[in-house]
Amino acid sequence: MSHSHTAQTIKSEKPPTSSDNLEPYKDQVMKDVQKVQVVLNEKVEIARKHYVDPAQEYLVAQAHARPIMTSLLGVFFALSFFPIVTFVLFSLGAILTVGGTALIISLAILTFVIGTAVTLLIGTLFVTGFLSLCALGWVLAIYALVRLGQNLLHEDNTVEGLKSYYAEMHGLVFGTHHHGRSEGSNRNNVGSHPHS
Repeated sequence: MSHSHTAQTIKSEKPPTSSDNLEPYKDQVMKDVQKVQVVLNEKVEIARKHYVDPAQEYLVAQAHARPIMTSLLGVFFALSFFPIVTFVLFSLGAILTVGGTALIISLAILTFVIGTAVTLLIGTLFVTGFLSLCALGWVLAIYALVRLGQNLLHEDNTVEGLKSYYAEMHGLVFGTHHHGRSEGSNRNNVGSHPHS
């Protein structure tokens, strides 16, 4: 008899399960759900006070003022609700499908077109740079020849004309500051020679 009583007490005792450890988490989840529900109820109440009730009052006033027009509009919107919802869903599906495909194709085409344009731009810049160098060289050559002729004509002899031309070209290429410094050093060197 005692053995059977002991067996019954052992059977009646439930082993500890992991659900006991989950009780605090369940309580926390329930509290969070209640908080969210309270916030949603507050938002619904605010929307009802600011939007639903004024709209309802406006519709009731319009129904009393224009009963025939309001009835016509009510029947029209009731019958048009399903076609409008179907059209909106179809339009959204078409926009997502066609728009997504078009977006991918457009990005691929834009990448190809912009890449081709960049390649053409780089090639064009190389050509314009080469043409700029050629044009600048041509202009400088003409200017150098003209200045050589002018210096040779204005100076007393050919040597002085060449010296003047060299000084002018040297200043044009290396800058007037460098040229003036070299002239000043030349003058200092000349002045430092003892007079005979």
